Amino acid sequence: MAKAWLGTFVILIIFLIAYGIDLFAFLADKAVYYIAFCLLVLTLIAAGIILGNPFNKDKEDDKSDE
Repeated sequence: MAKAWLGTFVILIIFLIAYGIDLFAFLADKAVYYIAFCLLVLTLIAAGIILGNPFNKDKEDDKSDE
């Protein structure tokens, strides 16, 4: 029970600090939307480069390695 109280207290302090520095107004800004959208696009591009295209079928896909 002491962990729950401590965790709640820490979260409350974090919210008070975020409110004090006006973080929520910054996060509601239009620029943050565009930054998040650009990060999403960059993440999808990186995933495509790293993992490859799942829709490309190779001739060897259906053969078993025997």
